[in-house]
Amino acid sequence: LADKRNKELLEQALLIMKECYGEHHVEVAKLKENLSLVYGCFGEPNKKRILLEEVLRIMIDFYGEHHIEVAGTLRNLANAYGALEEPHRQKELLEQALAIQKLHYGPQHIEVAGTLEDLSIVYYSFDNFEMQKELLDQVFGIKKVFYPENHEEIAKTLVNFGSCNYGLKNIARAKECWEQALPIIKE
Repeated sequence: LADKRNKELLEQALLIMKECYGEHHVEVAKLKENLSLVYGCFGEPNKKRILLEEVLRIMIDFYGEHHIEVAGTLRNLANAYGALEEPHRQKELLEQALAIQKLHYGPQHIEVAGTLEDLSIVYYSFDNFEMQKELLDQVFGIKKVFYPENHEEIAKTLVNFGSCNYGLKNIARAKECWEQALPIIKE
């Protein structure tokens, strides 16, 4: 978890790294990305977004636009836009990250599942529960291969399935999903 001291140390380290490597070095970008995550934890999504926009430019210049490191930055930036309540931009960035991840890992990788789940939440915000369900079906299929049935990631997806079914007015199925998730969450 982020605390004030970690934030201060990262900010100091960033100044040193900029002095050593220059503003546009990939190592500086990686440190900025870590600092952006701390800003997110402190409820400063606009600071997070600003840093990640800078990081994205450096990462693309260094790695190329289809590199897996770029996908991670795109996903973090998408989450910043989500916190800023800009779901259309969030969706666009998640779709870019997903395309890179599928290219790099293939469609059945756990990193792909995480991005698909983030994207499903965006569709929930659009009240597009059918698309959300389609994405969550893919997520659940991937997660079942990687995690035991009592894992917190399975519970997270069940909770999202419950919300999706509630949106689809399938209240009984929503309740069933939430009841399945509850004992896992309590563990």
